[in-house]
Amino acid sequence: MDRFVDRADAGRQLAEKLQDYNAQVGVVVALPRGGVVVGDVVAKALGWPMEVLVVRKIGAPSSPEYGVGAIAEGGVRIGKQDEKEEEELRRRVKMYKRGRGLPDLENKVVMIVDDGLATGMTMRAAIMAVNKLRPGKIIVAVPVASKETIEELGEVVCVKEVEYFDGVGAYYENFEQVTDEEVVAIMRKHE
Repeated sequence: MDRFVDRADAGRQLAEKLQDYNAQVGVVVALPRGGVVVGDVVAKALGWPMEVLVVRKIGAPSSPEYGVGAIAEGGVRIGKQDEKEEEELRRRVKMYKRGRGLPDLENKVVMIVDDGLATGMTMRAAIMAVNKLRPGKIIVAVPVASKETIEELGEVVCVKEVEYFDGVGAYYENFEQVTDEEVVAIMRKHE
C-alpha cells in the first residue's frame, strides 16, 4: 500500500490536486489537530488565509476511534451529548483561537481540510458549522477517505479514495499525535 510519509507530505500531494482552485480566492478552514498541519501546506500553496474550526468526534463506547457523533464550535451537535467532549471542545477553542470568534465566511469559497475521512462524522459537523456562516461554496479537501464517505459529502477533493478503509492512520508512515502547542504555533503564522 502506498502511504503518505506524514501530514506535511499529504498536504503537498493534496495541494497538487487543488491546482484548479489557484485562481479562486477563498479561505482554508482546518480541522484540528491533524488537519491543521495538512491545511497549513494547502493554504500556503493556494495563497489563501487559514482559519481553524474546532470539532470533536464522539466515539462509540466500545470503540472510541469509530465516530458515532460529532460536535463543532458554533453549537453544532450530531448524535448524543457527551459532556466530556463538550468540555474538551471549549478548552481547544480557548487555546487555539485565543478569543477570536468564528471567521467571516459569508459568500466566500471555503475549503474544509482534514488529514482524512473515515466515517466523516467530524466533517459533517464542520460542514454544518460552516453552513451557518453562509459561505458561497464549500469544498472538502482531504488526503485520504473512504469512498462511501466521499459519496455522502458532496464536493470532495481527495488524493486516495479507499474502498475498504482501515482508519486514517493506516495510510501514513508517520501518524504521530499533533500537539496543542503545534496547532497554536501553526495558527499564529496565519494571524
